[in-house]
Amino acid sequence: MRKMKILYQKIRKSNPAIVFLQETKFQANFIQERRSKIWTHCESMGIDSKRFSGGLCILWDPSQVSVFYFQGTRNSISAIFKVIGFLILGLLTNVYGPQCLSDKCNFLKTLSNLKTCMPFEHWVVGGDFNLITSLEEKKGGRCCLEEECNLFRDTIEDLGLLDITPGVGWFTWNNKRIGDRHIASRLDHFLVSESVINLGSETHSLTLSGQGFDH
Repeated sequence: MRKMKILYQKIRKSNPAIVFLQETKFQANFIQERRSKIWTHCESMGIDSKRFSGGLCILWDPSQVSVFYFQGTRNSISAIFKVIGFLILGLLTNVYGPQCLSDKCNFLKTLSNLKTCMPFEHWVVGGDFNLITSLEEKKGGRCCLEEECNLFRDTIEDLGLLDITPGVGWFTWNNKRIGDRHIASRLDHFLVSESVINLGSETHSLTLSGQGFDH
């Protein structure tokens, strides 16, 4: 519940149009029942967690954006969005990538398949991919790239997505250890199609303090 309270505070301060949540560790109806406390007048759609892990949710402000036609898997939830008052239509994908190495390649293939099935010009993909694209995105631990990390970088390029690197902060996860046992990685990414940049609005990301959490 402490995590939820911190979430309330951040949303109220930032007044966003859309919020992605990963690893909610709740059933989707828990968020729906409490969404008015999280964010007044917001709407939501989520995927249930499995026991005490996983779970995804998209929350949005219906006065700023319409979100509809949801498709969900264990590791992602996608929806079409339309910006209120503008002829801007596109695809949102909220991601929580698998931790198991054998599942990561299949997960990246589903992203490629999603683009084929829903070929919108504008695409926003964000969340915890549990993957890095280069050794610059990791500190400590094994100093080598796994095959799926190279595939992640290639997938980003093949899908025509741009990785919005944080203007503040860099590593988004750490193992909460010190000294030689400390490991930190940039597992969370915010990817957008080039057309989103060409809309002319500012696009940036930053890494906030985990406030006691590992992300």
